[in-house]
Amino acid sequence: MGLAAGLAAGLAVGLAAVTLVPVVALVGSSERSGGYSRQDAEFSSLPPARLVELVAPDSTGQSQGFVPAARWIAEPGLDGRPLSRSVYLGASVFALVLLAFARGERRPLMLGAAALVALALALGRYLPVHAVFRWVVFPFAYMRSPEKYLVLLVGCLALLAGLGGARLLQAERQPWRRVAVFLGLMVLLAATAPCFFPEGWDRHVRKGALVGATAVLGVLVCQLLAARRSRLLPVALVFVVAVDLAAAIWEIQDFSHRGISLVPGTATARVLADSRGQAGPPRLYRAHSVLQHAGLFLPAPPPGWNELWLLQSFVPNTPNRWGIATLPGYDAAIPAKLDQIWKSGLSQGQSLLRLLGARYAIMPVRDPTAEDRRIGFEPMLDPLPGTRLYRIPHSLPRVYLASRVEQVDDAVALRRLFEPAVIAGQTALLAPGSQERLPENGDGDAGICTLDTYGNNRLQATCEARRPALAVFVEQFEKGWKAYVDGRPAPLLRANLIMRALVLEAGRHTIRMEYHAPGLIPGLVFTLLSSIAMLGLWCWGARTDRRRP
Repeated sequence: MGLAAGLAAGLAVGLAAVTLVPVVALVGSSERSGGYSRQDAEFSSLPPARLVELVAPDSTGQSQGFVPAARWIAEPGLDGRPLSRSVYLGASVFALVLLAFARGERRPLMLGAAALVALALALGRYLPVHAVFRWVVFPFAYMRSPEKYLVLLVGCLALLAGLGGARLLQAERQPWRRVAVFLGLMVLLAATAPCFFPEGWDRHVRKGALVGATAVLGVLVCQLLAARRSRLLPVALVFVVAVDLAAAIWEIQDFSHRGISLVPGTATARVLADSRGQAGPPRLYRAHSVLQHAGLFLPAPPPGWNELWLLQSFVPNTPNRWGIATLPGYDAAIPAKLDQIWKSGLSQGQSLLRLLGARYAIMPVRDPTAEDRRIGFEPMLDPLPGTRLYRIPHSLPRVYLASRVEQVDDAVALRRLFEPAVIAGQTALLAPGSQERLPENGDGDAGICTLDTYGNNRLQATCEARRPALAVFVEQFEKGWKAYVDGRPAPLLRANLIMRALVLEAGRHTIRMEYHAPGLIPGLVFTLLSSIAMLGLWCWGARTDRRRP
């Protein structure tokens, strides 16, 4: 048994090697290179107060409105909201789970134990289980928000509910008591809600408990039909569970018309028009409090308008729909050194954004009618009341030629990164260890570069160098990038902590860069070998089965 489990685990890792090997090769340079601290990892743990909501829908408040339990269940940094709108798993589903357990049956016990472990993990900082788990199973040190482990709980309960449903449909004797006791507990919760929950919150608990009790009563009715061997039983069981789950999530299904995402907002259209003709997506900085600040000037959005406001304010990820890149980006993909730059440069204002090549910014404004006094930002328009889109002049171009080059270690580079000469692109701070012959420092313009084409894994630029110089790309330096100058391989250097650079001789040059994920080929080989091994084991097993009498 142990050998089979080990073999299965090895094959699973081998099949996933095409993904795992590149991840292992790259994770060391990312923001998550050292894993999360326990405090950060346990952000958005499932509050114990939400356990009631597992069987009583909306018992902590309305999914789309007032949440009276916010004081107990909300996470700081999420605008007073919990991580998920609802964690209701279905009272009818829990009733079927109770039916799954029978004397002598091992599968329900194993699934039940797994469900309890998943729930303990979801509770995160409220129990020591999650801290021990992420220490023992070290890959999970890179995962945050323990509430996400509810996905495992859902899977376990779904399997248990399936076993319970099968028993309900097949067994002649039905375990009435456990479902009846569960129903009694739900009714008791509704009756005693004012005694245990604050005023305002108790009404939601009472309503949710009564809705859950109704669903459990539906399962009891199905048991009655099973006792009478009614042909209506399968239809009734599906109806009870479907109505129970559908009614609970109906309010959450507030999707807007698809036309909202087909037409760019006014701010998006302005950025795209302003950057027309330039290769590469325009970079835009979005302040975290933009939408929250706009809420001070806007009423609660009617159905369908919430998504429109998100698009108007460049909510992270949605600008990708229009080819606009937001800074600093998704934290899991941020290089560790960029994270250092971002934290140390926040006080530098527009200097930080100029260094990173951001040409636009959207930020909150206290008084939309007052004169704008932000230094170094040119107002363009107000996409929403209380928010303003700015142009950032003199940002570094995506590729430029530095007149002066200095080799310094990373600690010194971080201290000097916001010097005017570095931000203006005149000086480049090169990481030590380069074996290349560096160009001599000079004064004045070293030449000009133009980005011709841009893609996620390939780009091309043309440079006119008046003298030997260092071409600097305001792009993430990472293992896997290869550079070619006039078709010949060229060493790729690291400048300004995170940027790509290479040495150019005087004259006109074409630079091409391509990205190939480190470890992709070895990972692919492991995956293919594991696939062959699994196919061989399957054939061997099928042949063995045919030989048995």
